[in-house]
Amino acid sequence: MKPTLKTKFFGKDLPSPLVLPAGILGMSAGSLRYALNNGYGLVTSKSLSLEPRVGHEGPVVAEYGAGILNSMGLCNPGIEEGLAEVNRFVEQTGAPILVSLFATSKEDFAELARRVNDSAASFVELNLSCPNVMDEYGIPLSSSKEMVAVIVEAVKKVCRLPVLAKLSPNAMDIPSIALAAEQSGADGLTLINTVGPGLLIDPFARKPILYPIYGGVSGPAIKPIALKIVYDCARRVKIPIVGMGGVSTGLDAVEMLMAGASLVGVGSALWQKGIRVIEEINQGILRFLETEGFPSVDALPRISKEEKTLREGKDRTCDITELPRVNTSSTLLSSSPHLHTRGPFLPGRITEPIRRVKEEGVSAKTLYVELDGYRQESPPLPGQFFMLTDYQGGEKPISVSEAERTPEGVLQLGFTIKVAGPFTRRFQEKGVGDLLSLRGPYGNPFSIRAGRVLLVGGGCGTAPLHFLARTLLGAGAEVTVVNGARTAGELLFSDRFASLPVRSIEVLEDRDKKTAVDRVRELLNQEVFDFVYAAGPEMMLYNLRPLLDKVDYEFLMERYMKCGVGICGSCTCDPTGIRLCVEGPVLPRAMVEQLTDFGVYKRDPSGKKVPFRQGFSSCVRDTP
Repeated sequence: MKPTLKTKFFGKDLPSPLVLPAGILGMSAGSLRYALNNGYGLVTSKSLSLEPRVGHEGPVVAEYGAGILNSMGLCNPGIEEGLAEVNRFVEQTGAPILVSLFATSKEDFAELARRVNDSAASFVELNLSCPNVMDEYGIPLSSSKEMVAVIVEAVKKVCRLPVLAKLSPNAMDIPSIALAAEQSGADGLTLINTVGPGLLIDPFARKPILYPIYGGVSGPAIKPIALKIVYDCARRVKIPIVGMGGVSTGLDAVEMLMAGASLVGVGSALWQKGIRVIEEINQGILRFLETEGFPSVDALPRISKEEKTLREGKDRTCDITELPRVNTSSTLLSSSPHLHTRGPFLPGRITEPIRRVKEEGVSAKTLYVELDGYRQESPPLPGQFFMLTDYQGGEKPISVSEAERTPEGVLQLGFTIKVAGPFTRRFQEKGVGDLLSLRGPYGNPFSIRAGRVLLVGGGCGTAPLHFLARTLLGAGAEVTVVNGARTAGELLFSDRFASLPVRSIEVLEDRDKKTAVDRVRELLNQEVFDFVYAAGPEMMLYNLRPLLDKVDYEFLMERYMKCGVGICGSCTCDPTGIRLCVEGPVLPRAMVEQLTDFGVYKRDPSGKKVPFRQGFSSCVRDTP
């Protein structure tokens, strides 16, 4: 008989022991369902507060050699909208869900838990431990067994669901805190949250990389710490533990289960390997079970629960002949690759001076930086973006508008930015020699096709289409460009398109009394195109879509992005749960036509739904 991943948790059947932790995706029913469909056995909502919370200014994420530092700041849409997404998820899937809560007082925790009673949630998690908001939450709660006991007692008085206490690794005696939680009525524990807080510095900018300065450490580097804490706590308490911290392979998960966990959380691995890592971990666990002869994950030995360990009751230097033999079959070892510290979703950060500035109409500029040598092996593709910051508050996604080699062979990138608020206004004031820090490239690019193609750009959305047009010409395409703007002063890249062998059609709303969409309608009534590419305000794309029944297309879409690597869920689209920073920003027709929020609503920095307004800028925006 083949081994199975199936297990139970408080009587609920789970197809896998892997858990989506709080703060990873979880922004919407669609993103929760997306996680479930990709191999998680149980999903956790964003940590919800009584009121919406936008979290911290960017940059909020940074990679280093053996892990990740993040300071998202517990952004969430608030308990009312958060539970509406939870209910929608359960209605759509029938799957159990763990709802995470955070507050600053026992009264607020109890009120949050009381509201969860009336939802479709299966379990409640009390987030007592977030280190990246240490000044507001986390330190007074997670380091005090008395405070943990008081909060758990208050919640258990009003909550009808199993309650798990999520504890911090940043306390002196964590097993004693775990025991206090159990004695106060906690039904389970979640161990551990991120370690820290920690600090990373950009030596070229002479500034901390994260705008909040400090952040929680996660990733492979913290796995030994997490295993020790799970092991120690499992020997002190009888309640189940959801263990997490540094798990990125099947063998990592097996270690966590053997240390005493009932379930295993996997979060940061998504940053480095993408969502596919969840199924890889599931398959790695199954290979171990089959190789070692275990019928299920429940049959794995929990060494923390054994009456005596090898080292207990004898000299600490035990005889090596008494140690259990390790299976070294090639099949097993191949499921556990060496430490991965860098992947396609976190290519790293580069800080470079601005080499050139070009004015673009009345309110836009293109800033050019050169990436010498070490970045030449991975140039960006049309439609991809970088996350840009100057470390003065904010980090925004900006599409690449130009990418070319200098005569010396150095890659030069251009980023076109239009004033839309304090962040972009600050960038407008920058000149040659000022530093920009960028990470990327990210996202799904445009596909490159030959034949007769039509490019449609509106406002600042036109900028990445110039890069695309040059690439299409190189592939032998016949290119027509419709370049739309409200006024002549807002029209972008007119000179650049004029210098290319393309047909360029400019549409100015104040002059022509028509929009770019109107001009496309006229063209499609007169001509046949093989493919359409479009970038601009979402309402422009929304109005364009009905005209494209007979021609295939791709849209470059923009939503509020926070992390840029597919973890926070801020740019999630409904109902599919796709993330524009990973599966987008360029979406093919098949994906666009599945969206129910397209042109209807977006999400603000807290994750709260906001109806679309006509006429917003397609450039980088300081507010959604």
